[in-house]
Amino acid sequence: MKKLFEKIKSFLKIKLARRIAIFLAIFSAIVLVECTAFNYRSYQDRGAKQDIVASEVTIARSTLTTEKSKDNKNIYTMNTKDYPVFTIDFDKQTEVNTIYFDINFDNVEAYRYMFEVSGTYHEETRVGSTYSSANLEIIYGDEHTKYFVTDFNHPVEKVTIRMLNVGNYGSGAELKYSFGGVGVNHKIPFHFSWARVLLLLGAASILYFPICLFRDRKEQTGKPWKKIALEALMYIIPIAIVVGLFALFGHFENAFCNKDYGTQISKELVDAFMKGHVYLDEKPSEALMALSNPYDPNMRGGVSYLWDHLFYNGKYYSYYGITPVFLLFLPFRLIFGQYLYDAYGVLLFTVIGVFFMTMTYNRTLKILFKDKPLPLAIKYTLYGLLFLGSGCLFNLTRPYFYEVSTSSAYMCMMIMLYHLVSGGILFKNEDKKYFSYHLVFASLWGALAVLARATMALYAVCHVIYLGFYFFKNYKEMKKKDMILFFVCSLTPYVILGGVQCIYNYLRFGSFFDFGIEYSLTIADFKNMPFHFGNVLTSLYNFLFGLPIPTANSYFMYGANIHFGGAYYFFETSSSVGLFIRMPILWLIFILPFMNKATAKERLEHLVLRWLPCVIIPFIQVAITWQSGYATRYFSDFAWPLTFFAVLLIAKQYQQSENEKVHKGIFAFLVGNLLFSSFVTICVIFVYVPMLTHHAGAVDWAYTRFYYHLGHELNFWR
Repeated sequence: MKKLFEKIKSFLKIKLARRIAIFLAIFSAIVLVECTAFNYRSYQDRGAKQDIVASEVTIARSTLTTEKSKDNKNIYTMNTKDYPVFTIDFDKQTEVNTIYFDINFDNVEAYRYMFEVSGTYHEETRVGSTYSSANLEIIYGDEHTKYFVTDFNHPVEKVTIRMLNVGNYGSGAELKYSFGGVGVNHKIPFHFSWARVLLLLGAASILYFPICLFRDRKEQTGKPWKKIALEALMYIIPIAIVVGLFALFGHFENAFCNKDYGTQISKELVDAFMKGHVYLDEKPSEALMALSNPYDPNMRGGVSYLWDHLFYNGKYYSYYGITPVFLLFLPFRLIFGQYLYDAYGVLLFTVIGVFFMTMTYNRTLKILFKDKPLPLAIKYTLYGLLFLGSGCLFNLTRPYFYEVSTSSAYMCMMIMLYHLVSGGILFKNEDKKYFSYHLVFASLWGALAVLARATMALYAVCHVIYLGFYFFKNYKEMKKKDMILFFVCSLTPYVILGGVQCIYNYLRFGSFFDFGIEYSLTIADFKNMPFHFGNVLTSLYNFLFGLPIPTANSYFMYGANIHFGGAYYFFETSSSVGLFIRMPILWLIFILPFMNKATAKERLEHLVLRWLPCVIIPFIQVAITWQSGYATRYFSDFAWPLTFFAVLLIAKQYQQSENEKVHKGIFAFLVGNLLFSSFVTICVIFVYVPMLTHHAGAVDWAYTRFYYHLGHELNFWR
């Protein structure tokens, strides 16, 4: 035994072995917690057990059929306009601690059923009622969700289970269900949840992996393959998260393409361009054209029209940018003869965008810290915050044609940013070998970003300012030929593609600079919608500073929407969490720049070249959503420059300090931020799923059911 301990001790002196052992110990501890603390309800005694058969339960608002289920249970029909009520009467007042509600619906698309559970009791002087604080929530195919822990504060003589709603089914739908009765005080079955284990293991990894890298920061990297492998993780992990999130929401269950079905971007614009015109093929109804103001939603009641389309001069048009059409959907249609499903376009644009964001981040650090590379622990942690804060993940929650627009713009901006950094326009770069190449492609992708989303024009203006600043700083060293080449390479794509956009606008609305948003058949009458400063404040607060609200009765952390003023403001979801709250490191952009000494000229330069694109324009981007309202997809328009700015400021602050305590403090602060931001970002992503209007052609119940199933897995205390 002594020799065994000595061998183990000797083995653990090897750093890799020791760290693997620690990780396995963490995993074992998590499994132990899962089997005990997270399953504490399965160990509790629930009292006298009773089984009440279906015939002993009074069922109102349902019709008993002559059919039987496969397991020989009675089958009933119900109408979602008038939900059924189940009543159980006891011979005497009974302690009811748990309920097993044995009900099954025959339609897999009805993924979620909510029931209100109440009890009635008698006292000498009165009859009282008691309600459970949480509702019974049953998920299709999830047997464990049929068990419900009541919190009645009194023994009851009657229990009423009143159905409240059926997920994915509107009022008036007819459904069949089988019912096998009610179990009272049944023991809650033990349920090992890999979701909880993996979530905790992920949180532990967020802590443990950077800590290991931080402890090794002063060691020289040994073998080249090790450095390559660690660098590769920065590309692999975020892309794996993007694809994994897409898969978890069930989008891979949808057909890759379709012969007949598509949306405004994936089909309607494709068909229009293939036929050589800019208007859409669908003809507006006579009733719509007869309206005095078709843009007023109140006047369109009972009138057939295409939602979120532009209506102008008797034809339908699309407001959304043409970049994704020409880059992906039109070529796909021409090559394969079918329409690509929108969600796969969103996935492709997001993956490419994340890849170039990673390349840009790595390239920036190599340029800024050429002589003193940033430690891998800091580099990884900062990138984790950048990835979470960029807003790219929110496009995957509901990849409809709206998200095609935002994800394609995000991709274009990331490619543009990479070329700006590599070409030395943003940061001084001695490598001028491919300078003209980077100039051309930075402008090309910047112009394509504008053609994807008109609001990206603000960043295009910034790009031109950068080009002008670079020219005036370096023109003395440039020959006439170099000057001409500089302007031709940097401005030609903008001139050509800007001209394409102007012509496209003119062909639609008779004006080179009219994008047509006021002709939208959408949430409000944009044509006659006056400016409301209260809506600007509403956007600024909810997008940037909205506070999250934890609650024990919900699966995740929510955020309350705040509305300033009485004017109409559209909230796509009933929950919003501000970027500055979700990413606390952003507050440092108002502190760190002023900690270093700088001349007035340098501060003016920083204002134009750093604050304008990274802070001022993102705030303007948020402010101009006052008309269109709050939607999570907009985060990918403005969140990445704010986060990039904060990340680079912190990296610079770390490298400037030689104090070991400061280094440890910054690292601890960043890891804490990463844990918090990961948790709140997960909350934001999963809270939105049941709130959003899903794609009509998608298998919605699959990933919505997953959301509720995951909620039950994580919410062990209910």
